[in-house]
Amino acid sequence: MAKLNPQRRIELETEREFLLHSLSDLETERDEGGIDTATFETLHSDYTARAAIVLRALAGGDDERPKAPPIPKSKRMLALAAVILFAGIGAFSLTKAVGTRAPGGPLTGNSANTYEGHMDTAARFADARDPKHALQEYQKAQALDPTRAEVHVEIAKLLISQIKAGDSSPKLLDAADAALNRALQLDAKYAPAYAFKGVVTASLRHDSLKGVPFLLEYLRLAPHGAYTNMAQRVVSDAANAATTTTGAPGGATTTAPGATTTTTVGK
Repeated sequence: MAKLNPQRRIELETEREFLLHSLSDLETERDEGGIDTATFETLHSDYTARAAIVLRALAGGDDERPKAPPIPKSKRMLALAAVILFAGIGAFSLTKAVGTRAPGGPLTGNSANTYEGHMDTAARFADARDPKHALQEYQKAQALDPTRAEVHVEIAKLLISQIKAGDSSPKLLDAADAALNRALQLDAKYAPAYAFKGVVTASLRHDSLKGVPFLLEYLRLAPHGAYTNMAQRVVSDAANAATTTTGAPGGATTTAPGATTTTTVGK
């Protein structure tokens, strides 16, 4: 078996200590009423699965490098017991099932009642395809800081995913639209809000004339952003659809609110 290089061992040991600390802290948070049972179980499974993988990686590598200072024994007994038990019953599959970060990705221990903590927990629920609890966490984050455009866009994204999954309730679409409008009111240059406003308008409300300018504004603000391919695809679909219909006499011009890009249709 290949030995771990020194840098990789440092990374694994740091991750191990972080995860064991997080497991211990979760117990305290739950006992003190800081998190509910569902959040505790999700995060506990997440951290336990990650810890089991890290411990196996460390056990199979070169162990000559001095390890990071250990957690006091009194605080880690329960966490270690859980890790040892879990390692033998399929940690990796559960890690994927709860939608954890990829190895080497960012780790967070925010389980407290903070904006960042609720946003992180909501993302985990969303990854685990649990929209009900994800929405509850996003709403908690929104209540703590309603001035951030980000949380309103994440709520809209969650609602859009439900619509695309087959929920045709018009209330979902209206709620997604309202969340995106609020995001744009809070930050007229928050690019993701334009991307999803364009999707809602052009794809879900089938109004390309009004929706495409939002997508073009997103592409102007974030030409290499996370949603560039999505925006380009929707714009392309709208353009293809326009070629099969008769253009409006004289053409029509629309501009997204706050945008500098103007699109003329029908000329």
